[in-house]
Amino acid sequence: MISVSRRWILTCILACVTLSLVFNVLEQDSWTPPPPPPPMEAPPLPPDFSWKTLPRQWPLNSSMIPLPTGPPADIPRIQHKPTKETPVERFKRQKRLAAVKNSFKHSWNGYKKNAWLQDEVQPLSGGYKNGFGGWGATLVDSLDTLWIMDMKKEFEQAVDALKHLDFNMSPSQSISVFETTIRYVGGLLSAYDLSEERYPILLEKAIQLGDMLYASFDTPNNMPVVGHWNWLK
Repeated sequence: MISVSRRWILTCILACVTLSLVFNVLEQDSWTPPPPPPPMEAPPLPPDFSWKTLPRQWPLNSSMIPLPTGPPADIPRIQHKPTKETPVERFKRQKRLAAVKNSFKHSWNGYKKNAWLQDEVQPLSGGYKNGFGGWGATLVDSLDTLWIMDMKKEFEQAVDALKHLDFNMSPSQSISVFETTIRYVGGLLSAYDLSEERYPILLEKAIQLGDMLYASFDTPNNMPVVGHWNWLK
């Protein structure tokens, strides 16, 4: 016979799972992405411009160090080894997971509604601002989180929106090389890896942006520009 306390715990777990499923079904609304922002009126670069073919002012004196080959090194495990959970521990873990996911969903829905394809939503005013190059930083930076949280519909909506982002040029006169690398290149490549390379546009956009960022290394000492890089110079 199942004890009363254990039956109560199992009932709570079942109720949480049921409510989560109902919430997910109700949340699949008819939201459609708004039209993308209009293109720049006077783009500073011609349509056929390619950063890959841009001549270097300070060319490298030696060839690049090749990437390592062969099997990867055996790295010791650092992750916690899972242990058998009690019903109470499972209930607590699933409750925490649901709270984190619902919080992210709230933030993501606010971004979709108020700042789609912009860098950041302003939570108090409901407006948006662009401080990271104007390429939809929140959208790109959230791709891996959408995949990890099993929000596949939202993930594919975000991936489809990438076709509207032109990483050849920015509406901002200067960009942060550091922020652009961790938010955009990192977001694109991590999503490409997590999704097992199913979405080629993720790699295509990462390469396009990488070609642009490579120009920031065209300095006398071949180190990237620190701080904000005026990419038009």
